[in-house]
Order: sequence, then structure tokens, then C-alpha cells
Amino acid sequence: MNILLITSEFGSETGGLSYACLKYSNLLIDLGHKIVVVSSAGCTFSKTSINNFNITFSQIRIEEGGYRKELNKHLFFKAHLTETFEDLRMQHFDLVVSFGAGENGFFASELSIRFNIPLVLLLRGSEINLSISDMELRQKNHIALSRASSIIGLSHELIQNSKDIYYDPRIKYEVIPIPIQSPQNLDINIRPDKVVLGCGAHHINEKKGISNLITAIAELKKSTSVTISLEIVGKIDSDLLEKYNNLINDLGLNQQVNLLGGLTRFEFLKRMRTWDLYVQASFGEGFSNSVAEYISLGKGFILSKTGFIAETLSESFQSIILDSFNPKNISSKIQQLLNKENLEQYFQRAFETIASKTNEEAIKNKWDEVLKGIKVIHPKKIDNSNILSIVFHDISLEENSNLDVPLKSFESFVKLVSERGYVLCSSSNYFKSHNKSNLIICTFDDGYENLHRYALPILNKYNFTATVFICAENIGGTNKWNCKDTKNRKHLTELQLQDLKNSGWEIGSHGLTHNSLLKLTDEELQNEICDSLNQLESIFGQIESFAYPYGDFNEYIKNKVAENYNTAYSLTKGGTLIGVDNHQIRRYFLSELNQLLEQ
Repeated sequence: MNILLITSEFGSETGGLSYACLKYSNLLIDLGHKIVVVSSAGCTFSKTSINNFNITFSQIRIEEGGYRKELNKHLFFKAHLTETFEDLRMQHFDLVVSFGAGENGFFASELSIRFNIPLVLLLRGSEINLSISDMELRQKNHIALSRASSIIGLSHELIQNSKDIYYDPRIKYEVIPIPIQSPQNLDINIRPDKVVLGCGAHHINEKKGISNLITAIAELKKSTSVTISLEIVGKIDSDLLEKYNNLINDLGLNQQVNLLGGLTRFEFLKRMRTWDLYVQASFGEGFSNSVAEYISLGKGFILSKTGFIAETLSESFQSIILDSFNPKNISSKIQQLLNKENLEQYFQRAFETIASKTNEEAIKNKWDEVLKGIKVIHPKKIDNSNILSIVFHDISLEENSNLDVPLKSFESFVKLVSERGYVLCSSSNYFKSHNKSNLIICTFDDGYENLHRYALPILNKYNFTATVFICAENIGGTNKWNCKDTKNRKHLTELQLQDLKNSGWEIGSHGLTHNSLLKLTDEELQNEICDSLNQLESIFGQIESFAYPYGDFNEYIKNKVAENYNTAYSLTKGGTLIGVDNHQIRRYFLSELNQLLEQ
């Protein structure tokens, strides 16, 4: 493919973001793609980068000042966007890849619209994590996220934060970390009398939790006889540098804390080798390039609970995860780690765990798969202004009955949905989505085991999900309750249901026993609605959706269900108006929906 790669930083001699973008560019080239790198910012890249890559950056000059101090930023954005498109419009591109969200992602999304090609948005860290309180940044991210065909995050935290800003089940979400070179030898040698801690970045500020880290050194000074010092590498703005120096003086740490300023990458790596322990106290990381390089040296580290590496280690390696930003807690955790027995063996296991998730060849294959699967998201021709949903019960190899859909028919339907540009999703995902125009809610009633055997792999192939409505007392049982069904069927086990849930499916309630709610006393009705909810939530977490057994309900039952569930599904009764029919959603059968899709 011909790819437009949009980035604000690029090169080997600047920050972690620019070096990561350089490595990503080489990965794309290794996969056989041709790339043009476009600077989204008003700056050029290093000479080395320009010599080896086809790079476009702005020659426009706009001075800051006047009655609107921010005017130059907006003028530059518009002028640079126009200039970039005009310079490149005669070339053919298949894809825009944005290396980072925020302003960069917004710029990339505007280019993707002008070229009318898909956008892949790569989430790196701060630009998504800070959107929780920065409304201007959040708005730009919202626009960029809504225009993307695929969103690739460095961590699960970033993917979830992006979904909190904008979610659309049609978008492919994926976590792909940066490869880490496994250390040839371990260098875990904590001296009993003197320990040097270190941290660094191209540009140091409070995102890295520096004030808390400096204060933690003061706590360590009070609590241990070991001489513990801290070295901080990176450029620091003058106003912040003054505050850090004042804090160091106030705490009496002039001999313990050393601000080394900016270093070249070579100098930084050389300095890292002199440290005993890397300390990351960041408030929000995607994937720390500095930590990754420190790991490749085979040296020990301790991390705040954010970013891919922390996510990978948090369950089994609690000793190297900071669970608080409080300086006293940081100090205590560092001291506990330094005193830990068999530290080298402990880090050896941690390195092996990281290596299993950051293998270069596996990551390259994952990117190859993602790029080959890129689809343009365009609305199609079914009027989807109302809720569109389908109901299935069981999938069988060949049988066709009022409960069974033959496997080939199900496969053909799912393929047709994809070819027409639609997405099958769960009820929960549908109602969380900002753009519902191409979504079809896929539901299965009763929860038979063939869903796990047949339906799950087919839906996984297309990155689709579904909702399965189960009776709480039938989990792992058989269909003996259904005297009209002559076929012996097994219900999904708890383990199989967890597997569906882990694949993105939603678990919904179908009552306790599959009794018609119209035939129950008030007490029995309450049990079917509420006890099933409580039992299922104790196993699977939050339950939001309900399906009426046999599709039977009346206004009284509907109101009782609405007190406990966000949505409820019937069969042929009810309607499809969002907000009006949320607790009486009428579902299509396979033949009806096939007819609509084939129009």
C-alpha cells in the first residue's frame, strides 16, 4: 500500500516518540509498503531522517502575536493542511496512518477526508489520557476517533479511554505494543550501601510525576541508611526547572538528586547503564520507550500502574508496580523491592513475561494482519434510523427448524452482513455507540453450546460480537425444560460463557427457568426478573439486557423489567424506536433480514 504517515516528531536523535515513529516507518517498509511522512507541526525533522525517507513538512511562516494570541496556531493548521493536500493530491494513497492522536490525529483525519481514504489512528499516550479534563483536546480526539477505520493503542488503558471519548463497534480496536529487544544478560546488582535510581525522557515535566519522585527520595533518606540518589535526564522548561531546584533545596537533597538536562540518545543509553533501578512514576503512559530500552539492558525497574508493561506485569509481579502516586508509598515500595530476596530470578521471570508479549516478529505479523484488513466505513442503503436486531436460537450442522439455523446459512448471513458494510454487535455495544447507522444487534436466546462451537469462531473472523440471553438456572444443563423440543441440547457452561464474554460478547438474562412471564404470580415474576439478574451478575459482572421468554410480556411486566435492565427484547411484538421501545425491542428473523440485505 501507499501510506501517508502523519506525525509531529520523527528521527533517531530526539525524543522517544520520534524514535518510535522512525522504527514504525521501518516496520511498514519491511512489510512492503511505501510511505510518505508528513509533519503535522510547524517544524522540520532531523537531517538524518530526511536523507532516508520521503518527508513533507511546512515552509509556511506565521508569527505569533496580535489581538488573538492563539490565532497563529489556527491559521497555520488551515494553511498547512491546504498546502499538504495540494502538494500530494496528484499522488495515489491507500491509507492515512496517524502516529498519535490529539492535534496530530485531527490533522490526519482532515487529510483522510480530503483524499477519501481510510484512517488508522495510533494512540500513544498523553493525547488520549489527558482528554479526561482537557475539553479542546477531547473534542479533537472525538472527531479523529469518529473518522477512523482502525484504532491501535499501545495499551488496553488507551483503548478504553478512547472508547470513553467515542465508541463505534464497526471500528477495529487493537492493542499492539512496541517490540522490546530481550536482554542478552541480566544486570541486577543492587549494592547494599549505595543505590542509583534514574528516569528520563526527551522532555521532562510533571507528566512523569517528577515532584512526587523527588519527594519520595526525601522519604527514603529518612527511612534507610542506604545512600539512595536519583538522576533525571531530559530537557526541562525554565519555570519548571526553577521549581524542581527549589523543591530539591527545600528537602535538602542537593547531594541526592541530580538534574542532568537533555542528552543525546547515545549519551542517555550510556548513562542508563550506570543506574541500578529505573523508576517510572508517570500519571499516564502508553508505552515508555525509555523503560523499554532499560529492559533491553537487562536492568531492574519499578513502574506506576499505567501503560502496556505495567498491564502485562501487574497480576504476577506486584513488587515492581507502584499502586499509588503518594511519595511515601513510592518510597516504601522502592525500599521493599531493594530488600527483596532472589531479585535476579524475580526479574528474569518478569523479562520472560514481557518478551512473550513484545516479540518483534509477532508484532510485525499483527501489523500485517491489521493493515490487510482495513476497510472504509461508509453508510449503506438500509434505513437504520430505528433499532435493527436479529434473533437466533441454536446453530446446527444441517438441520433447519424453528430453533435451528444451519451452519452454512449462518456463515452466509454473516458474510453478507460484512459485504454490505454492516457490523453485528451486542446490545450493550449498540447503545454505547455514537454512530449506530451500520450496526445490527445480534442476539441468541437460551444459550446452547453450539454457539461456542460454531457461532463464536465465525463472528470472531469478522470482528463481530453478539448478546446471548441465558436462563440462570439452565447454565451447564440440558433442554429438558422444553417438552416441545425433540432434540437433546446442552446449554453453555459457565466456562464457555466466560469465553464468549472475553471475546466481547454480552451476557443477558432470559429469566431463571424460561417460564412465560404472563403465567406467573407477582412473587414468581419478581424472582424471574431479579433473582436471575443477581445470579448472573455474581458470575459475569454487570447485566444490562433482558429477553422475554417466548417473547411474552405486557405493560406491567415491561415496567418491572425496566426497573432492573437498560434494554429488553421481544420477538414479534413491540417496536424499534430508540428511546421509545427500549424495553420492547422487536427482533427480525433470519429470512426477514436476509431479504433486507439483498435488496
